[in-house]
Amino acid sequence: MNELRSKQMKTTAIFMLIFVAFASLTAAQNQAEPTGAAEASAQEASAQEAKSAAELDKKYQAWVATLQPEQQAWEKVLESELGGFYLPIHKRQKVAGQSNAWDFVEDDPDLPRVLLIGDSVSRAYTRTVRSELAGKANVHRAPANGGPTATGLKKMDVWLGDGKWDIIQFNFGIHDRQTKLADYTGRLEQLITRMQGTGAKLIFANTHRYPLCPASIHRRP
Repeated sequence: MNELRSKQMKTTAIFMLIFVAFASLTAAQNQAEPTGAAEASAQEASAQEAKSAAELDKKYQAWVATLQPEQQAWEKVLESELGGFYLPIHKRQKVAGQSNAWDFVEDDPDLPRVLLIGDSVSRAYTRTVRSELAGKANVHRAPANGGPTATGLKKMDVWLGDGKWDIIQFNFGIHDRQTKLADYTGRLEQLITRMQGTGAKLIFANTHRYPLCPASIHRRP
């Protein structure tokens, strides 16, 4: 009787193992294989995007390898800070030999150092400011798109880096349009205190306008 029961238990265990293995294989196939033309197209597009990104990064890393150590260090900071939107743009521009707002700046020790902190608006005018102040100041840009004050509090130490700044022009505003006023002003005061600690002269750039709408549209409850 015991022998028969033992055989039955072994048979049941084997059956359960086969069932689990079959279920796992079926699930894996369902995940891996497209179930329709739209899904197949999406998978193909995703694979092509990943391939293009890998090829771009290979070219970019080859370009970085040709740079001086200080420039390489700057590019490493950009790689960690620019994020999924701006980093690919930066890579494509550098591979193509183009200049952009996040170019490495080789300081003239006889000129003051200026740091620009802000969103995409300041990114757009960074190169113009550099051109206008050529021979008058070393114009740098924070290694990221500024975003809201909450991001500023997390990233300010990285943005300031280790160098000494004579002037810091900054703006936080449009990305805080959904932030409660008390939270915005409190964070802004903390950011100002942190930047004042560098000894630099601070310049607050006015926030560009956005449409007047009910507060509920711009602010979270």
